[in-house]
Amino acid sequence: MPQFELVSEFQPTGDQPQAISELVDGINAGLHHQVLLGATGTGKSLGKDDPVYVVEQRGDHRRGRLLPIGDLIDGAIDGASDTQLEGDTEILDMMHGKVRYFAQAFDPQTLEVGLYPIKSFVRHATPKAMFFLQTQCGRSATLTGDHNLWVLREGQLRLIRTEEARITDYIPLPESIQTGDEIQSIDVLEELKGQRLFVEAPESILAYTQQADGTRAFSRSLSASGIRHPYGKLNAIRFHKRGRGIAVDMFQTLLRD
Repeated sequence: MPQFELVSEFQPTGDQPQAISELVDGINAGLHHQVLLGATGTGKSLGKDDPVYVVEQRGDHRRGRLLPIGDLIDGAIDGASDTQLEGDTEILDMMHGKVRYFAQAFDPQTLEVGLYPIKSFVRHATPKAMFFLQTQCGRSATLTGDHNLWVLREGQLRLIRTEEARITDYIPLPESIQTGDEIQSIDVLEELKGQRLFVEAPESILAYTQQADGTRAFSRSLSASGIRHPYGKLNAIRFHKRGRGIAVDMFQTLLRD
């Protein structure tokens, strides 16, 4: 068999070295057909505003984060000095930095869910066409047409391109979210700030107002937050009447006061 040598000015990055090694192993094993899916930097991506869940590790501490993928990628690439440029694609190696990121995924062979290291961040120009994929329960994502997508179709797991999705496909999802660290509590108010949602906490509020000067202090805070008739609000809370809810942002102010 003649010697084959590939000459290129580009250096493999991210998960490319592992993919190349596995392809070479396949050739040495005598495989005549191999398929490489999801190669880094080939345009497969999410829309800039689509939220992603990642686990961030700094030292020995891990924490889960939910944020738009554009904010995550832009924040990392814009602050880095070792980003590689291939055409209009920017690639940042994430395997050797002080901050590591992990994504939750499942092994299609064993169906076991785990946290897997993100090997590189990739940013490139938006293509002319994107696909909007929405599940029956309302969850959605904006994807490029060649993005790899696992679906359950006719009782079998299949890896397809987004543009090949059918309305009858099912998307496999994990039953729980992994963080890497044990979470004792979640500040729901902080996550929901800015939303048009209201808090009902009559037991805590009434217990506070029963303390010395509690009613007056609570009413002062309500007035400072923009409530014109604080005693009317307190009366609605006490007797479970309409208008007893307190906006999320306002409730945060009350807690701080």
